[in-house]
Amino acid sequence: MLALVLPAHGVQQGPVKLEQANAQIFHGVHGDRRLKVTTRFGLRTLRELRLGTDYITVSTLEVPVPRIARTVLDSAEHYASTIHNGPHVLTADEPVALGGKGSGASPYQLLLSGLAACTAATLRMYADRKGWTLGTIHVDLELDKETEASTGTIKRVISFSEPLSEEQKSKLEAIAEKTPVTRTIRAGAPIATELR
Repeated sequence: MLALVLPAHGVQQGPVKLEQANAQIFHGVHGDRRLKVTTRFGLRTLRELRLGTDYITVSTLEVPVPRIARTVLDSAEHYASTIHNGPHVLTADEPVALGGKGSGASPYQLLLSGLAACTAATLRMYADRKGWTLGTIHVDLELDKETEASTGTIKRVISFSEPLSEEQKSKLEAIAEKTPVTRTIRAGAPIATELR
């Protein structure tokens, strides 16, 4: 497996160092040679120009960044918003205490909801592979902020309706720390804003 670190915009100029020097080269549909590597975005097929023992040299290396999720929001009146996630429709609003009407979950509540859902789904997937019975997974999340400018601290408490051993709980706790949304929030995903 090759580990190839690319910038966020997915284009790398010049030599790119590989952590391991073994690659799978094959012929593409048009007869050109291609290099198959595993990047931090998953398996990608790249046009191969020159493969050395430690480096591949490319003039322009483009790796498509897969879209993980897409949300479209329309806000026509005051703070309330209608959120479209594919076929699913949600309502968001600010609480009455902040000038909203409380007609939907607040933005921070939606953030915590995504983290909770990802936590439960990831733990269920892991438990299913292990053949463990978890029963109902309960995820309780709280966001505390000392000041408006601070990022705050998220407290996560996870419980299960089925009894588990201490070893199982330890494994599940470690998995919870590695869920995709957990890692995105902790790392702080770059946000590119464009006004049209």
